[in-house]
Amino acid sequence: YVAATGSDAGPGTLAQPWRTAAHAAQVAPAGSTIYLRAGTYAGFDVTRSGLTFRSYPGEVAVVRDAGREDVIEFSGVTSGALRDLTVEGSTTQYGSGVKIDESSGVTIATSTVRNNRTWGIVIVRSSNIRIEDNRVTGNANGIEERYASDLVIARNRIYGNVTEVDSGRGQQGINFYKSTGAVTVTDNLLWDNGTHFEVYGASNLNITGNLTWNGQVMETGTDGPACDANRFTRNVG
Repeated sequence: YVAATGSDAGPGTLAQPWRTAAHAAQVAPAGSTIYLRAGTYAGFDVTRSGLTFRSYPGEVAVVRDAGREDVIEFSGVTSGALRDLTVEGSTTQYGSGVKIDESSGVTIATSTVRNNRTWGIVIVRSSNIRIEDNRVTGNANGIEERYASDLVIARNRIYGNVTEVDSGRGQQGINFYKSTGAVTVTDNLLWDNGTHFEVYGASNLNITGNLTWNGQVMETGTDGPACDANRFTRNVG
């Protein structure tokens, strides 16, 4: 357990919680669920597999950090999760609310990722990733994948991502960049983004059953690998 009134010198129990999620990420036993009590916490790195971070039931924990490029980063793990959290406040160009880098088996679910300078959620060279039932809003790009495979983006609400990353990018709901394997995007709601789906040199996309409004539905392009074996079915815009 982590609480704003806790101490990292304590045992991390409900009665004597830790103070920071960063400390919990370093010392909690593999397989732990780490509950954050109501309050606001600094960002942190997850470099150990098998850890789940979530708000304590019935409470709202906010992870906010303008001093980090990526508020929360999973790096080199084979499992892990964020659930029921609010993640916000990256002010760095090319930073993010949540970054998943060279990892597998990570789930981001039932969370709010908002008001980050560039990406809400970015997935880089990772596989077997699930982005499900989140609210992603107020970023330049809501979700971006780069060189990802076995990625599922499902049942999210992605809206109001309308600022620029730089002169050539931004204002996108989901950006697919040179994916390396299957990517499934299904049952999402996307609205008030500049462009809802940006496909750039990405293949093996199955975009199906999504509902979009108030924005350009899709833009495509490539400077190398062809966009191949993509399916766009049963979407309504």
